Amino acid sequence: MSSIKDRIGKIVLPGEKIGVIEQFLPGEGTYEEDGIIYASLIGSLKLNKRERVVSVEPEKDTPLPRDGDVVIGRVDTLKKQSVVVYVNDARSLQPRANYEASIHVSNVSRDYIENISDAFKPYDLVRCRLIRTDSFPFQAVTDEKNLGVILAFCSICGEKLAWKGNRLVCSNCRNIEQRKVASDYGRMQL
Repeated sequence: MSSIKDRIGKIVLPGEKIGVIEQFLPGEGTYEEDGIIYASLIGSLKLNKRERVVSVEPEKDTPLPRDGDVVIGRVDTLKKQSVVVYVNDARSLQPRANYEASIHVSNVSRDYIENISDAFKPYDLVRCRLIRTDSFPFQAVTDEKNLGVILAFCSICGEKLAWKGNRLVCSNCRNIEQRKVASDYGRMQL
């Protein structure tokens, strides 16, 4: 986790860990539990250096996502059993990255997926459904037909991959790749 000073002005979400009471005192929009300071609302992280108080200023234009919301995000990090997606809302593909969602390998597909890298690669654009928004990062699934990768790029040359038959093919280098694609891959207006 980056330091509080590096995160000043960035959006935080309810339940997101901000810091520890040894460094700062909890202010408005935060709460302390077992020595850890958490955000109690969605908003911008603020720091009063003189009084050493950290607070959260409410975001008025950013609605808090709810369980069941379908969102679009960009794959950032692949872990052994999950992938981290920086999420926007489904109406905007701008890289606002208001929050993160984690998709566990068991929630990728109804078919067995052994390795998360068989379903996603960094920079893929993914449509997913949020299933737990009461903790951070949010938990999401892509195990429905209309959910999954909606735009992917070749891991060799970086070109967009085209859906041909039942596989993704790079028109530039002819590389063939595998993903958990949404049923409308390549047909969505981006």
